Amino acid sequence: MTGRVYSRKIKGGTTWAIDYTEPGGRRVRQIIGPSKTLANEVLTARLGDVVRGTNKLAPKKAPRVREFREEYLATIKASGRFWRRHAVSLKRLAVFFGDIALDKIRLSDLVRYRNERQRKVGPATVNRELACLRHMFNTAKRMG
Repeated sequence: MTGRVYSRKIKGGTTWAIDYTEPGGRRVRQIIGPSKTLANEVLTARLGDVVRGTNKLAPKKAPRVREFREEYLATIKASGRFWRRHAVSLKRLAVFFGDIALDKIRLSDLVRYRNERQRKVGPATVNRELACLRHMFNTAKRMG
């Protein structure tokens, strides 16, 4: 297993980052700071952790839609934007996708959901619900 240390130009100067691939194929890139020496030390430590199986950056188990719904609503409610509309959309989404983990939802599931919902409601409503699901995916990704 190999990795690399590279520099990045950002506002205020040069920053050093690391890049390596875990055994499962997941690529990890992380900005370390202004020191190349520190970046080399962190890369060596991370590669050692991966080899020993003690990698702290291993991906977490993805939550199910029903489990993540409340956490997601709390996040967007704090921002004060569109949370009421998303709360309504999430009720329908939780009925259909409730027991499926977020990382297991496939395009075929979305197409099936869209087709079933369009029999009952208009296309604009379906688009809003799918936009809510997309925002929930992006929020989950940002939260780790």
